[in-house]
Amino acid sequence: FVYCFCYLFCCPEIDSMRRRGKELLLLALTFVALLLVDGTANVLGANIRKNVVLFIADDLRPQMNKAYGVDFMVTPNFDKFAEESLVFERTFCNFAICSASRNSFLSGRMPDKTRTWNFINHFRQAGLSDGIPGSEWVSLPEYFKNNNYTTLGHGKLYHPNKPPQWDEPKSWSQTQKYFPPTNSNCSPNHAGGAVGTWFCPDHTSPIQAFSDQNVTVEAIDTLKNLVSDYKATGQNFFIGLGLHYPHMTHHVPLSYVEKYPKATTLHPPTHPYSPKDCPDVAFTAELDGINVLALNEDLEGLKETSPDNVTGVFSVLSPAPNNNTVPMWMQQQLRVGYYSAVTLTDMHFGMFMDALEESGVANDTLVVVMADHGYQLGEHSEWGKHTNWELAVHVPLMIRAPWLPQSRGKRTDAFVELIDMYKTVAGASGLGIEGVAKDVDGMDQSYLLINPSSAPLKNFTFTQYSRCPGKRFWPRVISGQPSFVWNNCEDVPSGNIRCGWFLGDIFWLCVLFFPCVFSTLFCFQLFYFVAQSINIFGDHRLVFYETLIFVIVTWDIQSVRWSTGTLHGISGMVIFAVLTSPLILMQRSCIRMSTIRRTPLILIILRM
Repeated sequence: FVYCFCYLFCCPEIDSMRRRGKELLLLALTFVALLLVDGTANVLGANIRKNVVLFIADDLRPQMNKAYGVDFMVTPNFDKFAEESLVFERTFCNFAICSASRNSFLSGRMPDKTRTWNFINHFRQAGLSDGIPGSEWVSLPEYFKNNNYTTLGHGKLYHPNKPPQWDEPKSWSQTQKYFPPTNSNCSPNHAGGAVGTWFCPDHTSPIQAFSDQNVTVEAIDTLKNLVSDYKATGQNFFIGLGLHYPHMTHHVPLSYVEKYPKATTLHPPTHPYSPKDCPDVAFTAELDGINVLALNEDLEGLKETSPDNVTGVFSVLSPAPNNNTVPMWMQQQLRVGYYSAVTLTDMHFGMFMDALEESGVANDTLVVVMADHGYQLGEHSEWGKHTNWELAVHVPLMIRAPWLPQSRGKRTDAFVELIDMYKTVAGASGLGIEGVAKDVDGMDQSYLLINPSSAPLKNFTFTQYSRCPGKRFWPRVISGQPSFVWNNCEDVPSGNIRCGWFLGDIFWLCVLFFPCVFSTLFCFQLFYFVAQSINIFGDHRLVFYETLIFVIVTWDIQSVRWSTGTLHGISGMVIFAVLTSPLILMQRSCIRMSTIRRTPLILIILRM
């Protein structure tokens, strides 16, 4: 209603608005559908409870072979799963870093509620959240546990120690202890003594020495025990399996590297250079806690594709903005390291799925495959995530519900966010969302399993990322890097962090930066007021007005509770606008992403 009112009566481009009647009708129908679906009981039928397997991989791009059309990838198990599942083509995380993303979708609250934007805080921490304290929130696995499921976790589901002790005993049943991740790194011998080694093929170590092998074996043992209970008593189970790979360091068997052609024959990044004239706040040179890229070129699997004059450890400083990159041959080697880690992840996933099929309960088990965020892998000379760019926030999502054959092997281009996973998994499993707390964000997208071609509930996705002014690894200085840049707030308390919000719809992507201590709704109201006052929109005013109204209406629909102690209303916005001297930068060319769909992205920064 608010959207339609503003659309018809508040916008100065009223004539052009009226000519868009079809779009208005579609938005109205979407609004009604949202209210109806989000308020319904279990859309898959009453009293039908299925078992659940939640599989989360770290840094996994939507880059499988058959699932996402990247034909050189070796992912036979993901390919088979895609043929049996509903593949979601437009799923985006809400924060492109491990801890913040997992704290968000596993608690069912957006990062502005969890107040978790780095590796300092977690959602259970006292004094961070408004309203009901995070210590009383019911997490996603806890919701199943409270509804008589046995919930057991393995590997990297939450980020280590965020919350402490993997959120035991709240999230997990205590019939057995949580099994932590088993990660392997490049040994000093493989790394050649270098810091920052990303990729080290290994042809001597047994398979047990590599990341995720032991945790997968343990999860299979758990599955066997829980299946036995399920067959004997009907006791439902929820198994969480989080794999560390394909997160760096890529310590992988040489045989997995050899599944790919030589690195120099594979396609390099489409846009290998950092963008020119890109605002510093949009770019990051942070590489998962290090500032260099290094490889030991004497290793089997690397020396075959390195230049003749390169031996031993070769390292480069992480790229900075303005047309910087690393040597092309090194980029190709780094990418092969990632690809081989994905194939190793595929193998571990296949191990577990084979055990599930052999158990005899696969047809009674919902399986969800997802990642915590995307990965840029050299595009625009970004080698991690830590941005609001599309490659950093786009994630794979596949859901298999064997009792819904209409979803088998199908695809949907509906917009989905990871914040939706709480209600979607609950709805798809048959548990339903009636008992979900009112302040849990997101929507139940399980209706798409019934009819994958249904109209989407969302016309956009919403992602944010934090930036802080200061030295790159604040407060440390790294030789060779600028002494003052926008850093990733890794060591900054939550109250001092400013955030950027990424808003993506079919036609526009928009990024805005505001202090996180202000409510999101207030920030958008303030931004629109200031922007209109100084008349910066020009030809884009209509698009931006429409985008901002989307945000306001949708967040209200989802009943997001924001703090009320901030300046608000027209008078507050006038005072704040006068005091803050806003600087708004519009930069369309710097972050045009290399994706299948070339979507223009506009960067807007409001300095306060």
